[in-house]
Amino acid sequence: MANIIKRVLLIGGDVLILYAALFMALFVRSGFNINLEVWNRHFLPFTIVFGMWTGVLLSQSLYDARTLGNRVLFFRNLARALLINAALAIGFFYFIPYFAITPKTILFLDLFFFSVLFSLWRYGYNALTGLSRFRKHMVVVGENPETKELAREMFANSQLGYEPRAIFPSPANAPNPKGVIGLETKEEFEKYLKNHQVDVICFSRDSDAQDLNLYSYIPRGIEFKKTPDLYEEITGRVPLYLIQEHWFLENLNRETDTGYEIAKRGFDIF
Repeated sequence: MANIIKRVLLIGGDVLILYAALFMALFVRSGFNINLEVWNRHFLPFTIVFGMWTGVLLSQSLYDARTLGNRVLFFRNLARALLINAALAIGFFYFIPYFAITPKTILFLDLFFFSVLFSLWRYGYNALTGLSRFRKHMVVVGENPETKELAREMFANSQLGYEPRAIFPSPANAPNPKGVIGLETKEEFEKYLKNHQVDVICFSRDSDAQDLNLYSYIPRGIEFKKTPDLYEEITGRVPLYLIQEHWFLENLNRETDTGYEIAKRGFDIF
């Protein structure tokens, strides 16, 4: 639900930015003396264009939480989106002359103001959603290399909305990410959950949930997520141990299916 609210807030803010940029472009182009007739003449055609632009922003991963936290990736994708949007707008106004306007200067100003306002808005959005009060406090369960990487990714990308507070069990081979407590025993884990506000428990395997009786914490309103799913959502990669398990199962199934297909074709021939 929280992610849906964030997505609605993000899109709603983008829509306001689109029309604010158009207003500023018209205001400057009209000599700082815009009137309702000028606004109305441009409102409908630019609304159609803005619909296409929003689709381009979506296609360039500018609503992806990972892109929002990576400045290099964000500005690279934004630059590509602006070029595509400029081409779409030029094609719309010059090859579909239904609206009888060819806003060369206005289009240029609109793109300029939009790029500035959009960047500032997304920066402010990241700062707002990255505040601790808006992040879900998480405990990560499971000992594998992806566990600590997941915690580091969430710290580096606060806009993802998670704040890891503890890891169980704490791996001995590497230090915990800064600010994350390592829980050594089951008793420490249970004590931590009892004495701290926890919003999310992320676990690697179903056996972890059973061994720790995690689902007994459901009445507290704690949300449960599986590490492989969250890891793929945040990093865009599938955990290595999961790939190895799937590879074994897929190859086992492939051998079984091959034998079945040979036998089936033999019966079909006869």
